[in-house]
Amino acid sequence: MGREAQFSIQWEPHGHARISHGLVGGEQVAVIVKHKNHTYTNSGIYSVHVLGAELRDRFRGIKEARDAGDAEYERKRPG
Repeated sequence: MGREAQFSIQWEPHGHARISHGLVGGEQVAVIVKHKNHTYTNSGIYSVHVLGAELRDRFRGIKEARDAGDAEYERKRPG
């Protein structure tokens, strides 16, 4: 069974911004921060903060950062 729509994080378009916000019901619940540019070999490009706490891991791709943010929000979301 999928998540209810009102609890899904709506991520800002990524583009080339250093920071991408995640909103639920118009309230910011998550932030993804880009720490360095992509190269062929680097990793740890993005950190993810959900409900004010930074996730331990860093991520190479924006999709995996968003997926981790979504999963963490599901674990911690109020209600």
